Amino acid sequence: IPHGGGGPGVGPVAVRSHLAPYLPNHPLQPAAGPQTGVGPISAAPWGSAGILPISWSYVRLMGGEGLKRA
Repeated sequence: IPHGGGGPGVGPVAVRSHLAPYLPNHPLQPAAGPQTGVGPISAAPWGSAGILPISWSYVRLMGGEGLKRA
């Protein structure tokens, strides 16, 4: 599911090195971001597992031929 589409995104996000100091961090996972980070932007530091079934359902409903046409 893409980021910036109006709903929650899932997957990696890439940034340039000059923006790295501003990436979010999490107080319960010190290695999850830089010390200079802006703090958590979500209560769940690893995303939302509830998003993954949406993609799976889409693929199953479309089927192989539907995905080729889409």
